[in-house]
Amino acid sequence: MLEISPSAGKGEETGIMIESEDDPSSILFRKDLVEEMPKSIEKSLKSIGLKEKIRAAVFSDITSKNTYGKTWLIIAGEQLLVYNPEVSSDPSIRISLCDINEVEIRKYVGNNALIVKTQKGELELVRFTNTLRPKFEGLKKRLEMFFSLSWKSPEKEFYIKKGPIEAQRRCPKCGRVIPPWMSTCPVCMSKRKVISRLLGYIKPHLPLAVFGFALTICFTFLNLLPPYLMKILIDDAIGNANLTLLVWLTIGLAVIYLLRALTAAGRSYLLGKLGQKIMVDLRRRLYEHLQVLSLSFYDKNETGRIMSRVMSDTERVQFFLTWGIQQFFMDIMILIFVAIILFTMSWQLAIIVLMPTPVLVVGTKLFSKKIHGIYHKAWRRWADLSAILADTVPGVTVVKAFSQERKEINKFNRKTHELYEVNVKISFLEGIFFPLVGFVMTLGAVSVWWFGGRQILSGTLTLGVLTAFISYTWRFYEPVGRLSNMSSVLLRAATSAERIFEVLDTRPEVHDSPNAISLPQLKGHIKFHNVSFAYESGETVLRNINLEIKPGQKIGLVGPSGAGKTTLAKLILRFYDPTEGKITIDGYDLREVKQESLRKQIGIVLQEPFLFKGSIAENIAYGNPSAPPEKIIEAAKAANIHDFILSLPEAYDTDVGERGHRLSGGEKQRVSIARALLRDPKILILDEATSSVDTATESLIQEALERLMENRTSIIIAHRLSTLRNADKIVVIDHGEIVEEGSHEELIRLGGLYSRLCRMQAALAVIANE
Repeated sequence: MLEISPSAGKGEETGIMIESEDDPSSILFRKDLVEEMPKSIEKSLKSIGLKEKIRAAVFSDITSKNTYGKTWLIIAGEQLLVYNPEVSSDPSIRISLCDINEVEIRKYVGNNALIVKTQKGELELVRFTNTLRPKFEGLKKRLEMFFSLSWKSPEKEFYIKKGPIEAQRRCPKCGRVIPPWMSTCPVCMSKRKVISRLLGYIKPHLPLAVFGFALTICFTFLNLLPPYLMKILIDDAIGNANLTLLVWLTIGLAVIYLLRALTAAGRSYLLGKLGQKIMVDLRRRLYEHLQVLSLSFYDKNETGRIMSRVMSDTERVQFFLTWGIQQFFMDIMILIFVAIILFTMSWQLAIIVLMPTPVLVVGTKLFSKKIHGIYHKAWRRWADLSAILADTVPGVTVVKAFSQERKEINKFNRKTHELYEVNVKISFLEGIFFPLVGFVMTLGAVSVWWFGGRQILSGTLTLGVLTAFISYTWRFYEPVGRLSNMSSVLLRAATSAERIFEVLDTRPEVHDSPNAISLPQLKGHIKFHNVSFAYESGETVLRNINLEIKPGQKIGLVGPSGAGKTTLAKLILRFYDPTEGKITIDGYDLREVKQESLRKQIGIVLQEPFLFKGSIAENIAYGNPSAPPEKIIEAAKAANIHDFILSLPEAYDTDVGERGHRLSGGEKQRVSIARALLRDPKILILDEATSSVDTATESLIQEALERLMENRTSIIIAHRLSTLRNADKIVVIDHGEIVEEGSHEELIRLGGLYSRLCRMQAALAVIANE
């Protein structure tokens, strides 16, 4: 184990051990940096005598052996520890925060390293993939805030209030960071307010709900009549040998059971219809809102999680809004009516019946508090499982090509087991609680038999009254049992509703301003005014970009992978807004125009074209659904795909399959070009449009692209520099900055980065030909 001893006396200077309002650690290290640790690490912390409060506990996804797995970084008190559970239960690194002078995240190919600098030199703590970089960027920033700024300085006040990248609003109750797209803390959100908001979805279908509720009242009333009639039947008809009364009571019971069955059928149909209408509304609103959200939302959320909210959560909420609420009110009515009947028949026995009720109420409240967090965990495990399916099913070709079936099976099994463990815990708690509820209710019924039987023997109670009383007792306990289970249904519905509202309450980061205008017909004059951009991870992708693209110009964007070329194109489409500076087209600031009017005049052809399930004609007409057939054919001819389409048995009606898997890469690319041509855009963006096709196909695509670029402002992102020889201007980007600008010949003479890239590609071409 590598250990650096703490410097004498410096621990008191940092004040990290002091838990007060002026303690930096109490603000910098909050619950959002404390993840659930393995039991082995908790035991190890206790065994080495660390009893201080855990300030941070985060895991990386690369082990010390450079394999995929978890490595834990723990900050406890003034100690920083690193654990590799797969290697040892003891910390591999233990260092005092007081000895750290600087924190750095170093980027490597495919992974990153968190490094601290001390007087003894550099020390690598953990490695992690790019997926976890935002989390470790946040940890690094907070450590820097603690190390490099004095507590009372204005800079520190700014960082504490605003956060290193953006303002971080925190819940005053639990201290967690409130997501920027939400107005309240998702953990402390009032369940009552959530349910109240859910009830609003019933309003559009109020007549259906009212009619269903009326049938519920009728069903409840009909369900309470038989025990009372049976009391009369036993005491008066059978007891007095009254045959006429027996006949009429029997007929009356048969009619009541028939009416109850008809009422139940009508109620079931109406509530089922109401539920479907509500679910359709919820899913429609969710899907419509998902279409409005910015790309940053999809960057942060896995496909499986989004699908789970649209499908599973809406179904659970629908069940609660229809059957759950109706059943709740029906059970309340039964309790009130049965309680009145019981006290009318025998107040002594009624008190015996009510005695278990307080125990059931208190038990239900404790159970609800215990199980609510577990329901949240189960939802997360289910969403993780859905995310794996959403990845592996579309990527099954890659899985098989690399013979990674066993790896994917193991990953799926691991997540399935995690879901299994959570569900087993839920089943265990429910399996204890609900039988206990039933046992307590049974004790009440047994007590009624005991005391009621004694009253019959003493002559103060009739057999008919006791029989009716027992029947009403179970009718009283049944809703009590359902209401105890209702807490489980309510919590599941509230959890799902929170997830749904989290999406519906998400504000698009890129949105139209109140005074946004619709763009007129564009000429295509684009200007970048000192533009910088950083993703939420904090890493700046573009720096001080100043660029002018004149109408009709063909501009090539060149640079190493990750230089910022595609990001620059996305800013033109306004998928994101610049962090600094502004972008104008024909003098219009993009922040002041409507997104739809902007994107209608921009065409894009991607490196990996996306085709939707449907016919070839539908995919070509995707950007212009009202286009007549002759226009679709004209666009296909210009894209050099018409002859191929006619060679297919169903021609333009041929189904391309999911994501266009029935077409080759080049064929999909030409369909994508036809789609862009049909839209007739004034600005065209080509993102590596010919990088993944063979030479013959590239020739067809290049010819189609030349037609597409005629009289249009064109921005061409390319790695094959030979395709940019005819560009009016080539812009070279490196590390987010424009480093060179000019024509192909000018940049070759300059002898800079572009020239080196051309020589490298020429050398590779010679090797390939050999």
